[in-house]
Amino acid sequence: MLATQPALVVNYHGRGGFLLGGRSGPGSELADAYTAASAYNRPGGTPGGGGGAPSVLGYRATGSMNVWLGTVGISGILIELSDSSGTEFARNLGGLQASLNMLR
Repeated sequence: MLATQPALVVNYHGRGGFLLGGRSGPGSELADAYTAASAYNRPGGTPGGGGGAPSVLGYRATGSMNVWLGTVGISGILIELSDSSGTEFARNLGGLQASLNMLR
């Protein structure tokens, strides 16, 4: 990723039914567009509950790709799919298209 410097990295995990990333700084507009088009809930807080904040994941995470991406200047979005057996394809296609349209 450091060599290619992508404009956006989208991670898909299962399960939780929400979107994390892009609250401020680079990529916030991309995450806003993805959220609006996909209708994922976008809670506040941190993925792993660092700094005494509660974890929105329901467990303490010891690392976060999105946090690392932010430290190297790459925009990242984490999608927690609603369940562990479906792709929510149409919903995520809409979110990706909206975010990619922002990059044109």
